[in-house]
Amino acid sequence: MTINRRAFLRTLLPTLLVPVLPPATPPVRLLSLGRFSIAGFRYYEGLEQVASMRTGEALALRPEPTNPYDECAIEIYRGQAKLGYVPRQENAAIFRLLQQNAPVTCRVTAVQPEAKPWEMVEVEVGLAV
Repeated sequence: MTINRRAFLRTLLPTLLVPVLPPATPPVRLLSLGRFSIAGFRYYEGLEQVASMRTGEALALRPEPTNPYDECAIEIYRGQAKLGYVPRQENAAIFRLLQQNAPVTCRVTAVQPEAKPWEMVEVEVGLAV
């Protein structure tokens, strides 16, 4: 059986046009580690930042093991602005996860500029699983 060039291209062309898709990745789920207001919000740069903060915004967590008042202290940052800390009653497990480089996230869940300073911003810390 012989095949001419045109017939060959007709059978080959559809296979060349099939898009190459990246391998499917499982969706990322977040396991909530806590939902709370930021401790010390009024003593740092929180009051200057609150007007421009939005629900869903990602914040950075930085362990501060040299803190003289709490060896499990975790600072909360928005860019270069320090907003405050994870409350002491919430920080021990989160601190250990951060020390182990676990995929811990922090997101703003509520912004209420008219509330008392210690209740203006609520965040949720989660573990990506």
